[in-house]
Amino acid sequence: QYTYTISFDTQFPSYLSSRARGVAIPYLDDEISECLRYLAPHRSGTDITPYLHENQERLETAPVRDTIRAFIEFKSSADEPLRQEGRIQTTLSAAELEEQVEGAMLMVRGADWQAIAAHAKRNWAISYIMLLVAAAIHLRHRTETPTQRLVRLLEHLDQVGFFPKVEIHFVHTFFEQGNQERFFRHIQGNAKELTRKLANMAWDLSHKRTIFDQVSAVARGNDQHADFVVPYMLTFDQPLEAVLRGYQANALITYLQEGSKFITIYPLEVEARLHAAFESRLDLLSPERKAERLERGRVFFAEEARRNELIQDAEALLASALPAPTSPTP
Repeated sequence: QYTYTISFDTQFPSYLSSRARGVAIPYLDDEISECLRYLAPHRSGTDITPYLHENQERLETAPVRDTIRAFIEFKSSADEPLRQEGRIQTTLSAAELEEQVEGAMLMVRGADWQAIAAHAKRNWAISYIMLLVAAAIHLRHRTETPTQRLVRLLEHLDQVGFFPKVEIHFVHTFFEQGNQERFFRHIQGNAKELTRKLANMAWDLSHKRTIFDQVSAVARGNDQHADFVVPYMLTFDQPLEAVLRGYQANALITYLQEGSKFITIYPLEVEARLHAAFESRLDLLSPERKAERLERGRVFFAEEARRNELIQDAEALLASALPAPTSPTP
């Protein structure tokens, strides 16, 4: 038996909050109404975990609480106005609504959720380091081929301790298409606050890995696979949608053995794009290098101080690739 989850990206819960306050979303109001009509029969499978992960350090703020309230209003909406008009009309009383909001707040403050959030933050660190190093390589080695730049990235990741296949595919797209792939449009030498933008982009990319991790955890928890979860992600961010669609896996294989996670199976043409890079550095795949990399990866996941150190190193690498600031003309 198969079920599904629909995880909303960071923007969509904010749209729900605006709707709850009666604020129209310019250029998107009709699309949001259409989306809500579509989601009406699927509400039980929706969640806002990407939004909560990104705002983990802001959970106690009023905007986050308001967004949680708006999501609960959506989940508890009367069926007919939602299906017919895309209009949210909660069936809860004011007291019941606040009780559920407080229950949600207690949940995200709890130890179980904090452990999930910490795992999501580790996945974010993987994507952030990847993007920092990729941006530095792009800016410093513009004349090299995409494969040559990918080899440089793999060499760096070998020292960090992981070869995250999902994220490597995304970055390879950037090496091939540069800023023409709109998701990566901010990676330019003259971009302001580039590290902040890359940090936000890293959340966008890491949500896919975190969702896959959640699916594999469910599979390991059910040794008969009687309730296998198929994950979806809803986004109105067109550049993000384009890059995610470009790397939509054909299959997600999970293993029940303790410690196993997941394997993504991509179309052959996607897999072939990485083959040349690894072919030129087969030593990176040797048993000895793999064992050393696994140990470095274990330390990366276990020690926050090590992750922060590697992030700082990657930020410094990017800073060294950026043009020196010019002094204003007197």
